[in-house]
Amino acid sequence: MDMSISPFASAVNARLVFKIPNGALTTDGNGNPVPTTSEIVVLALLRFGKSEVKHESGVDEVTEEVSGYVVDPIELPQEIDDLSEPAQAEIKKSKSLVLNAQFKLLPQIQNPFVLSAGVEGLSKIRGVLSYRRS
Repeated sequence: MDMSISPFASAVNARLVFKIPNGALTTDGNGNPVPTTSEIVVLALLRFGKSEVKHESGVDEVTEEVSGYVVDPIELPQEIDDLSEPAQAEIKKSKSLVLNAQFKLLPQIQNPFVLSAGVEGLSKIRGVLSYRRS
């Protein structure tokens, strides 16, 4: 099997856009220094897990756990970790529902036997989606 192409490529349902500081600074409208960022786009296959809804006046704040596999690139870039700012996510939850949400990456524990054997391949990903529903 060609490991440069994920076996989940035809089932991608999520596009995650991470903004990663690139080391340079610029100034905002008030003259304050702010880091400039580069965008890294990650395509993934995500499954929905536990969800929680907080009811507020007219708008519900929804958080849902998701987990799955990184599809493109085949492995999550090293610049992205669980300390990164949340990514902008576009995820297809069903044939007729596409969510625009924030995706907060959670730490992923790698199997030590797989790591010690030097096996590369499928990169797991998990996180929390947050979005508003009216």
